[in-house]
Amino acid sequence: MKLRKMITVVCLLAVTTTTSVYASDVYEWFKAKEVKVSVNGSGLDSKGYLTEDGKTYLPLREITNTLQGIVVWDAQNQTVKINKPNVHISLLYVKDNKNLVPFGDVEKGKHEFVIFTQVDSLYTRVNAIKTVVEDIYGKNIYTYEHDIQNPKENFYVTTPSIQVDFKHIGKYTVKLYMKQDGNSSYSLVSERVIRSLAP
Repeated sequence: MKLRKMITVVCLLAVTTTTSVYASDVYEWFKAKEVKVSVNGSGLDSKGYLTEDGKTYLPLREITNTLQGIVVWDAQNQTVKINKPNVHISLLYVKDNKNLVPFGDVEKGKHEFVIFTQVDSLYTRVNAIKTVVEDIYGKNIYTYEHDIQNPKENFYVTTPSIQVDFKHIGKYTVKLYMKQDGNSSYSLVSERVIRSLAP
């Protein structure tokens, strides 16, 4: 029972915060050694722990964020919930003010388009989404926020027609974030690259 309570506390703190003091307490409690954690080739800032009996404890929130999912701590049921919705981002040129044509790469310069996002398999409640376009340096050059009035498992959102000036050659990124309620922060759930090419 004592071990179960300890694991519950570890999960809760992994979801809500990370403290170096607590990490050392966990190290002593489980007689574990620190291990590096890498997701898709990128190392995480937080360490994991490998116990003497071969069990591994990992920084849950950081891993979920890296995998572009949503993590929720359900205090009533003492449960950590992770949801990875299917998110499909489509880029559509606006042609002749009425026709929409899909695209991937663009030539350097100004382009008018809309961002169409389809979401399915969303098993947690969200009340807002945010679409962001970043340039090759990670600078935010466009943001669109949309409230979800009646959240469903499946839905879609289209941004208004936007004009983006692709000033540089390289990779621009479209990112989609979701927020569970007014008090929570946005979680990144999907991204797509737009390559700006030389004319």
